[in-house]
Amino acid sequence: MPDAHVTGRDFGDVVDELYIVVERSARGWLSRARWLQRKDMAIDGIRVRDLATVARNDVMHCVLGVVEVWFREPGGRRAKDPELYNVPMVVALEGVDLPEEPFAEIAGPGYRALVCDGTGTAMFAGAMLSYVDQGSSLPAVQGVFEFRSVEPTQSSLAPEARRLPDASTNTLVAVDSTHVIKVYRRMVNGTSPDLEMSVNLTRAGFRHTPAAVGYAVYRAHDGSSFPVLLVQRFVMNQGEAWRLFLAGALDFVRGVEPDARVRDESRKARLGEITAMLHDASASIDDEPFRPEEFEAADVASLEQSLEAAVAGSVEALQRAEARYEPQQVGRMRDVSARGRDIVQLVRRASRVLMSSDDLGKKIRIHGDLHLGQFLMVCGDGGGMPEDFVVIDFEGEPLRPVEERRRKASPLRDVAGMQRSFDYVAYSAAFAALEEGAKRAGNGLGGSAQMPGPRAGVGAGAGERPDDPLRRARTWGRHAGGSFLAGYLRRARCSPLGLVPRNDRDFKLLLTCFKLEKALYEVRYELGNRPSWVEIPLAGVLDCVDELGSLVGTP
Repeated sequence: MPDAHVTGRDFGDVVDELYIVVERSARGWLSRARWLQRKDMAIDGIRVRDLATVARNDVMHCVLGVVEVWFREPGGRRAKDPELYNVPMVVALEGVDLPEEPFAEIAGPGYRALVCDGTGTAMFAGAMLSYVDQGSSLPAVQGVFEFRSVEPTQSSLAPEARRLPDASTNTLVAVDSTHVIKVYRRMVNGTSPDLEMSVNLTRAGFRHTPAAVGYAVYRAHDGSSFPVLLVQRFVMNQGEAWRLFLAGALDFVRGVEPDARVRDESRKARLGEITAMLHDASASIDDEPFRPEEFEAADVASLEQSLEAAVAGSVEALQRAEARYEPQQVGRMRDVSARGRDIVQLVRRASRVLMSSDDLGKKIRIHGDLHLGQFLMVCGDGGGMPEDFVVIDFEGEPLRPVEERRRKASPLRDVAGMQRSFDYVAYSAAFAALEEGAKRAGNGLGGSAQMPGPRAGVGAGAGERPDDPLRRARTWGRHAGGSFLAGYLRRARCSPLGLVPRNDRDFKLLLTCFKLEKALYEVRYELGNRPSWVEIPLAGVLDCVDELGSLVGTP
């Protein structure tokens, strides 16, 4: 922690010192924060744009801060524009228990105070729930924080608060095991897809997502508006659906339980049903941003352009990344790169077929980034195995601009995301099984260069073994995705809204195009974030190409 900042202000007026303290002392803390999004650049400067005190007593102040962060590009030049971050803070007298390590110290007349992130404090949680309940406005210097209630919080006067483990670029705070405050860290001008979907689904009575009870936005005097937090009901759960299905996939790829492929089949189908129910609920909201529209030829053309751009972008990214990988992996990367033109030709053939259809379903507001990590397992009163699921986090794919994430899209885009997610579970299990085997053989795996590729040993070929974990992973993933799809179709085909194509060929073709789009996105994402995982979407791309070829003929 930097040296103490010295001030002549009394503790009652110490908040004004944060304009200086944060700029001087918060750089190291911010650079380590899980929610800071530009991990590829160094921080070049910090400025507090606005502050508002939300609560105070004799020993602590709690404030909401709007912090401007400038970054330096790899070449040394300052990035064109700063990013804004939502940074709640507390300033507390030395000796007061704090939820985390302070990032700054202030020395004033007769006191020493510490500054740290405020989201894990009871003072912050209590103030946020109170402001939401009252629908209050909190004036700041350069704008105003506006709080809105969706339904009463019924919160306690002295809440207990704890920060949940960081799993995203937001911060989650559990309050009394009755509410969760989701603090949106990166401040983006406009409407939050997550807030918008959560509030409207709650008002529509959709029970398979945590109910929204209120939210807050920061409105600057220049007219810009930034969502800052969402308050939801706490849902007692057993964790993400990913963990449930990973256990079954592990048993199957290890060969421990031959029937593990069909374990939890009803739950996979249930996820499909809930996804279809989500789409029906969204399409039934009587508001312009949610009303269904026909999926037409222009949308097919847009999808074709998106896919062609994704192919070009993925091929370029793969070629740039080759130097970071071992020859075996480079070979598989080149399998995709070399087929770039063929993939584009397949996409164009698929586009022509789809444009000739008179029913491609509807465009609606969808989840936008649906995968197994977005479903929580919910237990019944008696505990034991999960009885149902709720879906969370409607922010959409983080690499896409906000307005793009808010656009209406075919519900099959969500279905494609779930089918890709089952593939991820399957190959994650296979990687774990292979690493276990290598360690037993005294040849531990480590680093992306030694990670086995999911195409290795998969499909027909000499020397292939039926018990190969990668082959078994592919079998498990396809079976699981099929169970999910069966559940989805049972519900979707009964809906009077006609959200998906009625014709089986058009349904499969459009779904495969969305799966290919998702897999290409995953290639670029993994290259930039988890290089050792890039094998999974590479296999997905090649599988989708095979599926497209079977539907429209190979080039």
